[in-house]
Amino acid sequence: MLPDHVAGWILLICSYWLLFTLKSARRNKRIFVCLFMILSVYHVLALANEFYFTVPGTDVDAKRFHEHAVEFAEHGEWEFALSHRLYEQLLGTSYRLFGVSRFFGSEFSILAVFFSCITLLEFARLLGIRRFQISMLLAFALFPGMATRGSTTMREAFEILFLIQGTYWGFRFLINRRRKEALFSTIGLLAAAMVHKALLLYVMFLVGYIFIYLNCKIAMRDPRKRYKRIFQACCVLATVALLVFGVSKSQNLPMGMEVLSSVVSGDAEYATEAVSIKSEIEARTTYSVQVDSSSLPTLLKTSPVGMINYLMAPYPWQVRNAMDAYGALVVLFRLTLLFFAIKAWARCPAGTVRQISGSLLVIFFSLGFLWAMGTTNYGTAERHNLTHFWIIVLLGWPPLMASLSKLLPTTKAMYPNRRRQS
Repeated sequence: MLPDHVAGWILLICSYWLLFTLKSARRNKRIFVCLFMILSVYHVLALANEFYFTVPGTDVDAKRFHEHAVEFAEHGEWEFALSHRLYEQLLGTSYRLFGVSRFFGSEFSILAVFFSCITLLEFARLLGIRRFQISMLLAFALFPGMATRGSTTMREAFEILFLIQGTYWGFRFLINRRRKEALFSTIGLLAAAMVHKALLLYVMFLVGYIFIYLNCKIAMRDPRKRYKRIFQACCVLATVALLVFGVSKSQNLPMGMEVLSSVVSGDAEYATEAVSIKSEIEARTTYSVQVDSSSLPTLLKTSPVGMINYLMAPYPWQVRNAMDAYGALVVLFRLTLLFFAIKAWARCPAGTVRQISGSLLVIFFSLGFLWAMGTTNYGTAERHNLTHFWIIVLLGWPPLMASLSKLLPTTKAMYPNRRRQS
């Protein structure tokens, strides 16, 4: 076992080494400087959390994950589990091998954010976005909620990485039809499903949406490969059906699959009880109206309000302190990006870019709806919103900056029209 914090310093050095070996960063100095700045900010936050003070907003969950991982490292035994328990076991195993250090765990999260930034750049190129790539990366990575949680032992960094990876390679597969891209997408989505029990349920929808619905939709345009793509979609559908059947019949499910089991079996009591327990915590920020899944009529009645609360709370009349004011500004920023993302999609000509943009918006709203089903306060909602925040940054930031460049001479000078990305 290495002395405390040594493994963390090794990961810190490795992150900069990875940056120096990145081809896109070597070809473009501005991308290099941008990623270097992002890494440096995250490392400073990780060091501050470990040696100096606790960054606001990261004290409860990050501390809990770290403490549970320490317990596992000292006297825990591996068990087949998913969601937070799997994450704690992996973190605890790394502590057992390399020494107990919250700084080391934070550095793992920073590497996940680094790879998320690289994938986001590739996604921008897939969509033909050439301008405002640098500022887009900064808006994503240096967003306060992202920076404070991505530099700690919280699992949001890994949820975001796996969702971006799974989605990016899924769309690459639909365009290029390469098997390795389908494999990369599957690995990314399965990893996302393993780190959070809600994402386990959502990934089933996402696999169906990408590999069945979109695959068949594209097949209808290509008569030569129509039957092959429909056959692939049927194989995916059969696999999902077998998984659902296995969950419904299994008596000994691993920890973390309770949500999937309750949905498959139609057990609304589990979801209702889970939401009621959450609503008792952090009462000041709890929504006045929450999603009620006890029956279909109440679900249909309360879901729209729950979705609105998830996206828009805290409202101006709920602002009582500095944290509430920050939350309201974050909501305003997200809604602005969402507006420009929808506006850009609506004006996009028919073709691959429009289809991918529209599909990403479907993913944004569907994932948001899933989180809204179990989110009872706007403090938790701010954290959950990070898992699909990258979508509105990717789609909404470039048109937002393009609009500002027309209005503000300083912005126009900062981001001139160039053929190379800026």
